[in-house]
Amino acid sequence: MRDFRKSNFNSQIGEEIKQVFRSAVLEDEVFDEDGINVELAAPWRRIAAVALNLLMMLVITVGIGFIVGLIGSLLGRNFGNPALIGYGTMLAYVVGQAMLMANSGQSLGKRIMGIRVISEDGSEPSLVQYLLLREAAILLPLAILLKFLPLIGGMLSSVVAAACILMMFMEDGNRRTGQDMLAKTLVICD
Repeated sequence: MRDFRKSNFNSQIGEEIKQVFRSAVLEDEVFDEDGINVELAAPWRRIAAVALNLLMMLVITVGIGFIVGLIGSLLGRNFGNPALIGYGTMLAYVVGQAMLMANSGQSLGKRIMGIRVISEDGSEPSLVQYLLLREAAILLPLAILLKFLPLIGGMLSSVVAAACILMMFMEDGNRRTGQDMLAKTLVICD
């Protein structure tokens, strides 16, 4: 099967293939960039990947905080505000994960669980597609709400998390969450 995204491909045939691809996605038959049938990631793999990512961020942040604190106490110096060190470490971790996702469609957790994110057209998601549409559009408003209105933000975060988990079990929607629909991505087995 030829790649319909190539510019030298006949426009009419390309449109027919695009229509077949779109109908296949709606019928739960998904193809990757080579036109090969791919398997959608199981919900438990997606949930485990998120849990692994959060666990790794916690371990790295606490570990660096502990090391900086230990070195500071041994040298008798204060190396700065521990909260800022923690936020800086988390930010570095998130940026690193975003770069991994933009380059390979896999975070560390997704790589361990053997899944990856692809665009609806089968290509790797762009940094904008992944970072802005898939993550920031949902997580940033929730984080702001959690900071300034903890009770409302906490309840809304729980509702969004529950909705995402439920959507992962809906095979007729290709197991896509709100973030996947917004960014036009699919999560597949690697």
